[in-house]
Amino acid sequence: MKEDENKIRIATIGYLISDWLAAVEHFPVTPGDHQTLGEIAVEPGGMCNFLIAGQRLGGQMTALDAIGADSYGLALLAVLEEEGVDTRGVVRVAGARSRGVLVMSDPADQHVFMAYPGSAMPEQTFNAEWQRVLAGTDALYLDGFSLRQENVRSAALEAAQWMACQGKKVFFDPGPAADAGARAVLPWLDGLFLTAGELSKWAEGGVTELFGESQRLAFVVVKEGAGGCTIHAKVEPARHCQGFSVPVRDTVGAGDVFNAAFLLALLRGSSLPECGTFANAAGAVQVQKFGAGRNVPTRAEVEEMIEEQSKS
Repeated sequence: MKEDENKIRIATIGYLISDWLAAVEHFPVTPGDHQTLGEIAVEPGGMCNFLIAGQRLGGQMTALDAIGADSYGLALLAVLEEEGVDTRGVVRVAGARSRGVLVMSDPADQHVFMAYPGSAMPEQTFNAEWQRVLAGTDALYLDGFSLRQENVRSAALEAAQWMACQGKKVFFDPGPAADAGARAVLPWLDGLFLTAGELSKWAEGGVTELFGESQRLAFVVVKEGAGGCTIHAKVEPARHCQGFSVPVRDTVGAGDVFNAAFLLALLRGSSLPECGTFANAAGAVQVQKFGAGRNVPTRAEVEEMIEEQSKS
């Protein structure tokens, strides 16, 4: 039996982008201002953070999307493939420019995000090839950025419904980019990740309202940054999982890493509190680094973080 046959398999749809990272001395950056950049880097960003983190934490990750076959797109794919992510479902569009985000950060961990939309990409359909790919996975993960991506939105929603009907798991993080239409995915969800601010936007009645709207929804995780997370389960009392006290360098990608760690632990059979602890530790490792992409943590780093904290 091949080594990866026993791995948890998670697929994602959309939002494969590059992050162009620049550490500035201070904000605001104004016309005529002269600053020295502390660090600069180009890393896979967006959904790539979730994919690489999941791969490093022991999963087998699969990406579905359409990107430009330019230098940025090909470099991004090369990193994903080097990490072991399955990219056979990613369409390379000749002559198209890939998406990216210029991410500026200051020493106080404030950020400015400037998105470059790239070229218009061909619309993707939920075809037989996508069904074949998803049939070989255990779960589908979507986020608000992927559902705002016009060329994959309809296919992503159809894929979520198909996965749910097949008895497979579907998870979602609306993030700051989710629009009102993103609620269309709610009936097919098994788990939902939100911040406290996003929860108030999504459901004035809180998690009770969300559980009432979705018969499938089993848990809602409210992420609280350095404070950890609170896990609301449909059939269990809410549980708070304390965060880890670490020096913060940069929070870019920490939410993606948290989600990947939580889902890998969940699908391996861990309890919800155990998932929260593992995810908090992964996020704590991540925030000590500059940017995400190839800087996301390994399983060994996460386990070391948990062990160190248990001794303190």
